[in-house]
Amino acid sequence: LGMLVTLKYYIEYLISKDIRSYSGINEKTITSVIEMIEDPAIIVDNTGKILFSNSPAQNTLGEGWNSLIGFNCETIWGKNPFREVLNSPHSIANRKVVLNIGSTQETFFATIKPVVNDNEKLVMAIGIFKKALINKCAGAGSQKFKATYVFDNIIGESPEIQQTIKLARETAKLDNNILILGESGTGKELFAQSIHNESNYSSGPFVAINCSAIPHSLLESELFGYVGGSFTGSKREGQIGKFEAANGGTLFLDEINSMSMEMQSKLLRTLQSKTIVRVGGTEEISIDIRIIAASNQDLWQLVKEGHFRDDLYYRINVISISIPPLRERIGDVDRLIDNFIDSFSKQFKRDIKLNEDARRLLQSYSWPGNVRELENVLERCLVLSRVNDNNIISISDICTYNGIFEFYQKQDNQLILADPAQEEASDEGSVLTDYEKLLIIDALKKYNHNIQATAQHLGIARNTLYRKIKKYGIKQE
Repeated sequence: LGMLVTLKYYIEYLISKDIRSYSGINEKTITSVIEMIEDPAIIVDNTGKILFSNSPAQNTLGEGWNSLIGFNCETIWGKNPFREVLNSPHSIANRKVVLNIGSTQETFFATIKPVVNDNEKLVMAIGIFKKALINKCAGAGSQKFKATYVFDNIIGESPEIQQTIKLARETAKLDNNILILGESGTGKELFAQSIHNESNYSSGPFVAINCSAIPHSLLESELFGYVGGSFTGSKREGQIGKFEAANGGTLFLDEINSMSMEMQSKLLRTLQSKTIVRVGGTEEISIDIRIIAASNQDLWQLVKEGHFRDDLYYRINVISISIPPLRERIGDVDRLIDNFIDSFSKQFKRDIKLNEDARRLLQSYSWPGNVRELENVLERCLVLSRVNDNNIISISDICTYNGIFEFYQKQDNQLILADPAQEEASDEGSVLTDYEKLLIIDALKKYNHNIQATAQHLGIARNTLYRKIKKYGIKQE
């Protein structure tokens, strides 16, 4: 690129000095300079006629043509980016283009600069074409880089989640970088995969990496790859990184907030240049990928605190999608419960039901771990129901989960511990009594079986507590 810009200014200087007409400017010098460029390089006049081309251009772009010079670029390749620059005239940098080379189509990354005279009149354009990297993960091995989820897999009918899905669908049609924000367990990767599968990159790989799960010292080689012998323990043949593996597709950077400032600088350069250099290497490799980043923290707050680069924040936050936590998705807990139970029933090959008291308990919980926590709790309960040879999930099953048990301990226990009149009318076999027994046992242990302290904690009289201890056969120490 530096050589191209230098050549551009050199030609503009010759034109401004009116040394020779632009069509024949110091041909020997320009030919010598353009031959120093390793990638295919082309110079066209303001009509699109090719004035100069180097050997790589002839070998790579000139299949079937003895010479490119003198022919119009549209005659050679059909639709091409030179026309856009000549009509603007504005530069394009590292643009992905497809050219007709002989009977086939080839993909390149084009950088084209316009050349103007003293009167700001366009006289020619200079372009360099870098061959697009062939994805080395293609074939059977690339199956691990496939996105499996689509938007239809996102369960929920609440206005909050539906609005988020609508925004994500619209975003998927664009090629901008995306930032997904949400608490842990809200389904950020589910959204990322769904966006990929509805995007222009859907035919390419979907590569995900959790930035917090890899030590800072290894993250660079994981992302950019390395050449053989770069460091102790490296493979002799080297290894491609996640950027190369995702070429032509989507790279999902989860928990980007944990990335070190040094790595943020390197990532920023990659996003700007659309090229990477492997660790220990010198060759710049062009990449064409879409970045979807995710964070469970407020990145803007981290920027203000100096823990995240503001220029990187602006690069990845072209479009921001905030996934609402489960506690704000009114009505979606029920839908998710039914979906998970149906899925687990098929997995365990048995018809599993959820008691209504247990359902109300799940509905009242705040779910700090969001959808992932709900799924884990239900799966745990299903395992317990199998152990007990019971197809009904009860409150006692759910209360084996510490988070929910502690949550209910903080609630108004008088709503759970029935008074004597209510007790006589209640169903002795109700699953509500299972939880009541657990609650009493836990309180007795907490207060070392002190009846007065336990009864006061539970909000009932001592006589009521004695009666319930006898009813449930709880052993006193």
